[in-house]
Amino acid sequence: LRTGNGYVNQLLLPRFAKSAIDEFCSAAALQYFIRKKEASSGSFDNHLAHSAGLIKKIGDDLRLLDKLIVQPNAVNGELSEDDIHLFPLLRNLTLVAGIHWPTKVADYRDNMAKQTQINLLSSMAI
Repeated sequence: LRTGNGYVNQLLLPRFAKSAIDEFCSAAALQYFIRKKEASSGSFDNHLAHSAGLIKKIGDDLRLLDKLIVQPNAVNGELSEDDIHLFPLLRNLTLVAGIHWPTKVADYRDNMAKQTQINLLSSMAI
């Protein structure tokens, strides 16, 4: 998903700011996050307004990834550094409502969540 590096934050950052994550339990923390991230990545409102196109892009990238997944318990067939990088990204993307998850990607994401005992963010999806 390296191709997504340029736009994934446009999907995720505004949603982090609108979600009920512990890191933003204080108004000051939330305002600091918004101020810093909008300064570097642009208006969260603008990013949210362009969600449909960004969701289509991530869907295209996930379909490419689907072809590369070797096993649902390890992207390359055995646990590697790639899993350490890939699973957190896929977990974060569960915060984005409307993404179509290809079967192998969804199976991998769900299996890794179970293996690591880390909850997905689907219940807070925006």
